[in-house]
This record gives sequence, C-alpha cells and structure tokens, in this order.
Amino acid sequence: MRAVIYTRISTSAQSTGIQLEALNEMVKRSGYDLVDTIQDEGVSGTKRGTDRSGMKKVMMMVNQRKVDVVLVYSVDRIGRKLSDVISIAEQFSDKGVGLIIHKNGIDTTTTHGKHMLSFFALIAEMERDFIASRVADGVALARSKGKQIGRAKTSKEKEQQIINLRKQNIGMLKIAKIVGVGSGTVQRVVKEQAALQVA
Repeated sequence: MRAVIYTRISTSAQSTGIQLEALNEMVKRSGYDLVDTIQDEGVSGTKRGTDRSGMKKVMMMVNQRKVDVVLVYSVDRIGRKLSDVISIAEQFSDKGVGLIIHKNGIDTTTTHGKHMLSFFALIAEMERDFIASRVADGVALARSKGKQIGRAKTSKEKEQQIINLRKQNIGMLKIAKIVGVGSGTVQRVVKEQAALQVA
C-alpha cells in the first residue's frame, strides 16, 4: 500500500522528530511503500486543513489517488476542530484512502476506527475550549482586581507632546526617545492627528 506521512507543529520552536520517528517505524513494520512525507510547520491546529499548505498537498494526492493510506501521529495533528477533522477523514474515505493515527490507535479502514476518530476529535476540541475558557477566566479575574490588560493607554499630555514635536519636523524615532514611548505609539498618534486635520 502507498502511504504518505503528515505531520504538523504549531511553532518553529517545536520539532517533528517524535512524530516522524514513530510514523516511519509504522511504515517499516506494516510494509507500506512511503510515497511522501509532508509537514506543516508553525501552523496552528485551529487553522482549517484546507488553509494549510501541507494538508492541501495531502488532499491533492488523495484526490489524484496517488496514495492508499495517510499516517498521522495524533488526532490533534490533523486539527483541533471536530468538524474539520471529521471532514478531512470523510474526504479520505470517499476516495478509498485510509487514515491511520498512531498515538490513538485509530484505523479508519475499520468501523471501530471511524468511531474512535469521532471520539478523540471531540476530546481535542473540548481541550481547546477548556484552555480558551481558562484564559478568559484569568483575564476576567485580573480585570476584577484592577489589573491592566493589554497595552497601557498613552496619556493626553504625552500625545500632545508627540504632536508638538512632530510639528517641529523631528523624526518619529527621536520623538519616541524624547517622550519615552514606543515608535508604534508615535506613529499612531501622528496618524490620528493627520486624520483629524483631513476631517
């Protein structure tokens, strides 16, 4: 059987080493003919499969019937949204291509494997929702204690100082140093002032 390995990592600081080692061992053990190894690097699992270059390439191979089975390390490497994972698995199935997920012991060429895929995809989505909920709760708690969330606002005095210095044709980087703010803040204030003058 012709196989393709698909891996994904969310950040460039991560490595696909563990995924590749396990999947290459599976290829040897099962006697598959490895056609290609496709990777999405620095791509979040929340990004739909159709929006990832690596997964697009896998889908193209599936549609062109150049592969019989796709090997993935774990469900969350495919995606973190249940609907996306199921959609990709169904597209594989429609073309007669199996999806084998090493870590979760899933093989969609079997009925049991299809049920297992739905279950683990649901767990992956729940985990993402739990993380988002914890972050939201943390932000709400910080706000209730009066903590500043995000970038601190620039005082009106500093904004006026920036405007006055800019009128003297002083460069933005120099203004940032004089006022003690970031160059981005200077650019924002200058743009806002220019917009007001146009209006």
